[in-house]
Amino acid sequence: MIVDKYWLALNCPKCNYTNGVQIISVMLEETTICHNCKVKIKLQDTIASVYTEIRSAEHTWNDLLDTIKNFK
Repeated sequence: MIVDKYWLALNCPKCNYTNGVQIISVMLEETTICHNCKVKIKLQDTIASVYTEIRSAEHTWNDLLDTIKNFK
């Protein structure tokens, strides 16, 4: 899956330190640990926005590929 390769910046709710998390971790609602203060952060995607945006990007990409194929 392509999202396995992408990361997001996430600020710790306790110390505001910027941590990197993989998009797939957010989709799976995993728990991560702040690299600064060591607090556990439960990742949540309550409205499935990550999933929705990934699907939208995939549809856009496929439309672009179809357009390129038809252009030739």
